[in-house]
Amino acid sequence: FFGENLLLMTRSNAALAPKNIIILFSFAYLMGRLGSNQLNLANQANHVIEHKNILIYAVSYFFFLFLFIKDMSMWVYPTAMIIAQIISLLFIVNRSYKLYNTKFIKGEKMSFIPVFVILLVINLIYFF
Repeated sequence: FFGENLLLMTRSNAALAPKNIIILFSFAYLMGRLGSNQLNLANQANHVIEHKNILIYAVSYFFFLFLFIKDMSMWVYPTAMIIAQIISLLFIVNRSYKLYNTKFIKGEKMSFIPVFVILLVINLIYFF
């Protein structure tokens, strides 16, 4: 919206990233936030799984990164973040929701799902 004007005002010779990459990063960081919340829930229940999650995330991230870096260029970074986060969430979510005897929809209907919808609307407005 006003990013380009701000860069011009500061006489910067840099440009904003393409809209698609900004949208990908916004969802990548949202997925990361969901993963960190799930780890926090598990840790509060004295069920520490961070060491396993870090290994799963790192292997998934670097595998995707090295596999597609030549084909996808800069697009590989947010895409690798999203894919690695989804893979690690498959591991985390099963364990954290079992600790609290709930399911995804019931547990996230007041936190993650509304934020996801808001981010989706903002990105659609930004994209179009």
